[in-house]
Parts: sequence; C-alpha cells; structure tokens
Amino acid sequence: MGGFGSLRQAIARELGWPNRSHQDIRDNIQVMVNYTEDPDHASRLFAVVENLHTNFYEDRLTEETVRRGIRDAEALIDTLERARPQFPRRRPRVTRFSDRVRSRRPR
Repeated sequence: MGGFGSLRQAIARELGWPNRSHQDIRDNIQVMVNYTEDPDHASRLFAVVENLHTNFYEDRLTEETVRRGIRDAEALIDTLERARPQFPRRRPRVTRFSDRVRSRRPR
C-alpha cells in the first residue's frame, strides 16, 4: 500500500469510520476531500491516484504520466494532512449522484 493508502486507512481507523469495502473507502475520501481548502482540486488529485492504482494492475500509463501522478499523490497527501484536524469524528452520510437521480424519478 502506498503513502496515500496508508494515510487514508490511518485516518479512517483514528476516526472510527467504516473501512471495509471499496465503497467505504470512496465515501471516506469524499468526506475528507470536502474538508480541504479546494475540494475540486483535491477530487481531481484523487482521480489521478485512482488511475495510478488501476495502472498497477493494467500497466497502461507511460513512465512520465506515472511520475506526474506520483507528484499529484504527494500533493493529495499534503492536502489531506492539512485538512485532517477538521475531519469529523462521525462520518456524514455521502449522497451519490445515483441517489439524486432516483429521488427525482416520478413514482
């Protein structure tokens, strides 16, 4: 597990957030990102980190893309460390896009 994964896991453990499934992980990240100074930028950095994770299994990125991705992962770690004191002890419910779409459908 890389530096980002270790940090994410440590924060979830420290705060008592659920951390058993991929959905728990994504929900935890979404909450963390929302507490950063620039959630849009942090979300984009997380997308890069997810892409690096996929590349570990699929080996489809160039070396230069991976190097840039590593710098972005380091920036995300720094961003989350700065926001860490603001993370809530109880993780708020995360609303997904599909939840909104379902709620707008006529019954």
